[in-house]
Amino acid sequence: MFSMQNVAFRDVNSPARLPAPAIARAARILDVVAAAESPVGVSQIARQALLSKSSAHALVTALVAEGLLTPSLKGYRLGGRLAHLGARARDQRMQTVAERVLAGMSAQLAETALFGRVEGTRVHILARTESERSLSLSAPVGSTVPLMAGALGKAYLTTLSKSEARSFLSSHQPHRYTERSVTDVASYLREVQTASEQGFASERGEYLPGIAAVASAIPWSASTYLLWAVGIDATIDDSRMESLGSALRDAAAEIRRQLENEGEPAERNAS
Repeated sequence: MFSMQNVAFRDVNSPARLPAPAIARAARILDVVAAAESPVGVSQIARQALLSKSSAHALVTALVAEGLLTPSLKGYRLGGRLAHLGARARDQRMQTVAERVLAGMSAQLAETALFGRVEGTRVHILARTESERSLSLSAPVGSTVPLMAGALGKAYLTTLSKSEARSFLSSHQPHRYTERSVTDVASYLREVQTASEQGFASERGEYLPGIAAVASAIPWSASTYLLWAVGIDATIDDSRMESLGSALRDAAAEIRRQLENEGEPAERNAS
């Protein structure tokens, strides 16, 4: 029994097995800490990660210095930097899937489509596909737009319960961007209800004069993502608006389906 354990210990710590063994050892330490329900001490980390105590201590010290672990009174927990990296990894995975889905339906949309994540009162644009028509919008990838801009706010509120939506609007009064902006809370909530029933929100000139937009929300893990399309209001009649909204609703569902099939974390339940 001792011989088998000793061979395993030498095997997983052998520099010949991996070009960068320290990275593999650090990854095992992070796995051990992530699996624990309470802070983990160096001795336990060394034992479970199959490391000598001195190696474990050196690697733990380095991981703390990089913000990947954080010390507590009883041991170590995962560091805040990992949360940031996890969020970026989720964004990149979502972006890859969204771009793939949008590329497959570009002919159907024929309008500028954007994809972003809700960050407080802003939406961070992660991806964008251009319209076949000439539509110049100052909303490049990496920039942000107001969450309550036109259809975006309505789509976002469909992910909340009615009481949560009312509470949100009590502290985030709809802004008057144009003369068409809906600023009355009761009227705004009625439009949110309509958006919830049909699977997408829509607006005409409520954020930018002469621009129509449709949007659909994708609640996922601990975040909410938004998929929206914008075009020239005069070229989009009611039938076209309905068609665009249905296309975005289906695209949002397809993004969720592909993520589920690829083993991404379960989506956050909307109330």
